[in-house]
Amino acid sequence: MSSCKHNRRISLYHDGELPLEEQRELKAHIEQCASCRRELQHLELLSSFLSAGHVLEMPSGVRHRLQHHVLSLPKQPMVRMAIGVAAAAAIILVCCSLMLWQQWADQEALPQASAEWEVVALNRADLDAEEPEEWILRDLLQENGYD
Repeated sequence: MSSCKHNRRISLYHDGELPLEEQRELKAHIEQCASCRRELQHLELLSSFLSAGHVLEMPSGVRHRLQHHVLSLPKQPMVRMAIGVAAAAAIILVCCSLMLWQQWADQEALPQASAEWEVVALNRADLDAEEPEEWILRDLLQENGYD
């Protein structure tokens, strides 16, 4: 791996994913930097190999032995791992539940302020003078911006 700071952008340059100005700058850099030039050559070689479509076949004897070996492996480690993951998930669930419960309890302890409309509705002096049907009708007939 190279220590050049531009080395990580070589792949983007190779794939044509950089903006035009950055492509020009990096092209000039590659001409001067042997490490980046070597990285670009490796990527080009890999691309040409992959695009040639060479498919390597595994010999049938090796494939058969590998398949037999995989099927003969004990299932026990997977079960242990699944139990471990489930236990970790349960612990995370409990911790998150406790945190949420604590936040809820803290909010319940605070005095709840009344909404502004509740205060206005309760402090209206003319409520006692009118029947509820009358002030509801008067309120519905007003232009209040909700129509």
